[in-house]
Amino acid sequence: SPGYWNRPELDAVAFPPDPNDPDARCYVSGDLGRIDDDGNLHFIGRLGSRVKIRGHSVDLMEVEAAMAACPGIQKAAVLASATAEGLDADRLVAYVVVGPPGRPDPAAIRNRLATLVPPYMLPSAFQFLKALPLTATGKIDRMALAALEPAKTAVDARVEPPQDELEMAIAGIFQRVLKRATVDRHDDFFVLGADSLLFADLQNRLLETFGVEVENFHRNATVAAAASAIRRQRAAASGVARPSPVIVPLQEGGSTPPLFLVHGRLPQVLVSPHFLGLLGSDQPVWAFQARGVDGLHAPHSSIEEMAEDYVQEMRKVCPRGPYFLGALCIGGFIAMEMARALRVAGESVLPLLLLDPPSIAFAMPDSALTEDGILRRLRRIQQDGVIVASIDDSAYLKASVRTAQAFEEAITHYRPRAYDGPVFMLSSRARIVTSNQDDLLRVFTGRVERYEVSAGHREALDAQGPQFAAALAQCLGRIREAAAAI
Repeated sequence: SPGYWNRPELDAVAFPPDPNDPDARCYVSGDLGRIDDDGNLHFIGRLGSRVKIRGHSVDLMEVEAAMAACPGIQKAAVLASATAEGLDADRLVAYVVVGPPGRPDPAAIRNRLATLVPPYMLPSAFQFLKALPLTATGKIDRMALAALEPAKTAVDARVEPPQDELEMAIAGIFQRVLKRATVDRHDDFFVLGADSLLFADLQNRLLETFGVEVENFHRNATVAAAASAIRRQRAAASGVARPSPVIVPLQEGGSTPPLFLVHGRLPQVLVSPHFLGLLGSDQPVWAFQARGVDGLHAPHSSIEEMAEDYVQEMRKVCPRGPYFLGALCIGGFIAMEMARALRVAGESVLPLLLLDPPSIAFAMPDSALTEDGILRRLRRIQQDGVIVASIDDSAYLKASVRTAQAFEEAITHYRPRAYDGPVFMLSSRARIVTSNQDDLLRVFTGRVERYEVSAGHREALDAQGPQFAAALAQCLGRIREAAAAI
């Protein structure tokens, strides 16, 4: 390349003169490497802060900023690393200096970090140092960090071994997937360093071994919890297909009004584990899945019918308000109709919490509603750490397609009426730019507070980034204040 177009200042940085040849020049590629004692050149990664990890674009500076917000961390640096030499970077390694009293606790750090960044931005390994190496100019010496010998990080001292044959079998699968010598019955699969590919491997092994998939694995990610879930599923199995529940518990217990979360275009419960982490353990969460996804029942024929059904099922769980409703994407219109029905019945409804809703109720093209189209969408969602059950089951996929097609037909004929209740919207920049504010305010005529939380729609639904975390915390505080005032 002759250089940058009309950018001499960039040429000076990227194409400096060759110190050994006045008629030649060098090219600074941005690659990071080191030369060992034998003169071999080892490629380590990129100098830039943005890297690709298993298809995801990750800003290392954003991960470092999130780590700096974790209690007890004095300084931190993050590098992209490969599990074997010659491979592309496929994991993040964190180099950490803890403040006094300074007891390294990678599990606590990772759990805290999981509330700030999405799963693919979590480091797979931690190295604890007394100090970070610095260059002559006082900056973190990332080449020196990359040259450090990798250290095995003990997440927790072994506390309680597996208790019975089932737990021992599950622990053995954990060990083989994670390549660990031992696993405690209370060790969390994801805290031990698992990513989406390892999770898919674990799912397949559990299914092959026990004949069942562990439901809601993000809530049953330890050996003990997975064993309990398998026992429940075996006890409930009768060999006869049964209706899927319309409403599914994701987090039970807690002292705050439960959040009832409506699905988006796809009929399944597709809730980001990161979103649940941001809500906190004191927030009960129930999620809806559309009738028909089980393949046994006819899907709803209208949005109003769907909302009425969901309200009936919700009141079986929670007979009285105040009701806290939320929704993903276009499910915001279902949540709005539910809120309207509850208010007509004399119930109190808290401000709606809508994740990246569109300004109008629009249908998707038919090309997006084929088996291949829906399977691709489910696999993309699965890559973000969202649990997607039975994704490779042909009957389940066909039922999902029929239910999704019925939803699109219903949304095509839906004409939203004005709703004057308060609404919080956590919106992507892409949605804000492309939506018509007038259309939005014709439907939501009450107090609307809209927060920009991400660049794209997918990041907003995955609850990624510090903007989302800050906005959600603010909205939750306001909603809980409203509940306390009722």
